[in-house]
Amino acid sequence: MKLKRENKNNYKSGGVLSVVLLILAVIFVWVVILIPQQKTVCDEPLEYSIGEIDDSFNISKDNLLKLAYEAEVIWEKGTGMELFTYNPNAPFKINLIFDERQQNTLTERRLRGSLDKKSASYDKLAEEYETLKTLHDEHFKIYNSAVSLYENRLNEYNEKVAHWNKEGGAPKKEFDKLEQERLSLENRATELNKKTTELNLLNKKMKVVADKINNFANKLNLDVNVYNKTFGKAKIFDQGEYTGDRINIYQFDGKKDLRVVLAHEFGHALNLDHVENPTSIMYYLMEKQNMESPALSEEDISALKTECGIN
Repeated sequence: MKLKRENKNNYKSGGVLSVVLLILAVIFVWVVILIPQQKTVCDEPLEYSIGEIDDSFNISKDNLLKLAYEAEVIWEKGTGMELFTYNPNAPFKINLIFDERQQNTLTERRLRGSLDKKSASYDKLAEEYETLKTLHDEHFKIYNSAVSLYENRLNEYNEKVAHWNKEGGAPKKEFDKLEQERLSLENRATELNKKTTELNLLNKKMKVVADKINNFANKLNLDVNVYNKTFGKAKIFDQGEYTGDRINIYQFDGKKDLRVVLAHEFGHALNLDHVENPTSIMYYLMEKQNMESPALSEEDISALKTECGIN
């Protein structure tokens, strides 16, 4: 009987699987150690500093820093994350660059100031007209009542005179009464004539003021039309730009305006594009955002969560 030779090539499958798993584990650890996961804008706050400020903007570094902080808070309050921090030595800078855009803003501001003054003058004239009209209406009511009373007394007087004339003359007592009434009616007529003159003067004043109002209204409407055609369109967010290593602001109309522009550009610094909601900080137009108390919309927050890989 021949002895069967043991087949030494028949390895157990379990031993091979263990070796393969060990190799994969080593590779995974090597990959994790040598290839770190990609960071997002949410992992650590973006440090910023204040750079160039053109004197033409008439804003101090401290005021700009305060508004930048308020713009920062808009994002951090809305997301609960620390996304920005001020570092005076940070290479990422916020600059205020003066060009024709801010010059247009200054021109708009002057025209708006002129419109405000004209509007105030118009309102003052309208108020004066209403005061005159109220006075005229009150006096005219009293005047009409006095005229009605005068006419009734005059009719009664004329009827009595006609009666006594038919009788061939009035007795002395009646004559004296009629004479006294005649003199009283003449005095009353004189007073009514004065009232008529006063009412006419009030009418003339009202007409003068009304003419001024009409002229003012025509000029004001013309100026408003010019203003609306020139500046009435919603502002596209080209007042500022994010360039990767800085934010340049070219245009703003007041501190509230600048705060929203900064918040918008901060959003771009977080790698966010424009969103569709007109009330959003990241909407492409500056039109319907709450300028008094700006806040992130759901679309703003959703865009940031997507960028940061947050569910």
